[in-house]
Amino acid sequence: MKRLALAAWLLHALLAQAVPLDHPPDTRRPTPADGLAAARPVLSCKLARHHKMDLLAAPVGPDTVVLSTRLRGKSQPAFSDAPSRPPVAGKLALRLCLDGVLVYALQHDGGIRGAVLRRHPDTHKVQRLEFSDTALPYGLYVNGDEMRLVVPTTGANHASHYMIYSSRTGQGRPSNMLPSASKFTFYALQ
Repeated sequence: MKRLALAAWLLHALLAQAVPLDHPPDTRRPTPADGLAAARPVLSCKLARHHKMDLLAAPVGPDTVVLSTRLRGKSQPAFSDAPSRPPVAGKLALRLCLDGVLVYALQHDGGIRGAVLRRHPDTHKVQRLEFSDTALPYGLYVNGDEMRLVVPTTGANHASHYMIYSSRTGQGRPSNMLPSASKFTFYALQ
């Protein structure tokens, strides 16, 4: 079902760019779907020995892009909810490749939306951790089973110092404690 929805979404994006020869050039404001065909690699990350993932950015305005990823020649939206929602467009705020882990984030609508992807060492499938917050992540904790992304909280309305997103639960939770350094490898993101 997801493949069918993605195929329909991509077909719609491609058809939106088709212009009959007898019509003048389109002068409307670009939309996120318009830039998908113009996506260019902005980062290449080696996830495992023979697997490389590209982060692609398609411009849709000044300093505004729509992100997607490409693994083994197959492109996918940067965020898992993309087939059911319009693509997220924003300013590329973070793009890193750290020891086989791809980290990226967009700044949009006053917030940050991003993801962390790696090839799981046991299942050999792509493991994904998505986040949406008001600040860029501070650090990433990784072990054989799990990834945890730490985002500092800002403002007086937060009772905790951090929001910690876990690949195991797929959610963020507030915390005043950082993950144990003895159980995880830490990567600074800022």
